[in-house]
Amino acid sequence: MKGSATLPCELCGSIRYRTRYQFEDFRLVRCMDCGLLSVQILADEGDGKDPYDQAYYESRQDYYFQNAVTNPEEGLENENIADFKRGLALLEAYKNPRGSKLLDVGCALGIFLSLARERGWDPYGIDISRYAVEYAQTRFGICAARGELTDVRFPDREFDVITLWDVFEHFRNPSAQLQEMHRVLKDDGVVLLDTPNAEALIRRISHLLYGVSLGKISYPARKLHHVFHLYYYSRKTLRSIVRKHGFDIVWMRGKPIPLVKARGSALERLIVKGFSALEKRLDMQYEILVLLRKAS
Repeated sequence: MKGSATLPCELCGSIRYRTRYQFEDFRLVRCMDCGLLSVQILADEGDGKDPYDQAYYESRQDYYFQNAVTNPEEGLENENIADFKRGLALLEAYKNPRGSKLLDVGCALGIFLSLARERGWDPYGIDISRYAVEYAQTRFGICAARGELTDVRFPDREFDVITLWDVFEHFRNPSAQLQEMHRVLKDDGVVLLDTPNAEALIRRISHLLYGVSLGKISYPARKLHHVFHLYYYSRKTLRSIVRKHGFDIVWMRGKPIPLVKARGSALERLIVKGFSALEKRLDMQYEILVLLRKAS
């Protein structure tokens, strides 16, 4: 989201913001009325090059390529793959995969959809990255479309399940995406959504350090926020925005970050691992996992 903070808040429509962090290339602002955190990009957004190109995925080798799905000969079933399998098991408590259509929004390389197909789901994907969509199509034979959900125009009530793994925070227009999800989901369908927790313990500590140092200790906060994530949701703001667009919450819970997603030095990964254990005890985990259904 580029430009002035006078744009109305995506959740409540307010134009009252307060800057939370000021970095070289973006600022993070907090709506003073509802508390939603949003990113304002300050630097030039470039020449229109796809930010989610091949280089983006290859810079995250451990996460995307060194696993038992994309590299079955040498890869390991890392925490992310185990996380996907747990997600499918959660969904299967509500839906029989046989004959059920599953749409993964922000499907990336199709890893999750490949696992879903093995368990009997009829998988479909959508992603804005050309490289990712082509990889999912050629490597896994996934039926995947390029673009945003609002662009593709699937038929009404087409899908039994919609999943969003680490993508909801990337949307420039989350309200429009939720409205479209509501349209293409069957009346008895469910949505599984995973997104970073704005109030995770590690983020609270980084905010405290930033504040008491008057912004001089900025590295932890900068490391935990970046230009790819345009919104950061707390349980409260996530609950509000999904309800606003016609979804009931079946359950909402905290979820620790799969350490394979923790990019940084060995020391930084160790710190994240330590925080994950404490966050679980305090129910202030790094991510939020929520199951939704259409409001009755």
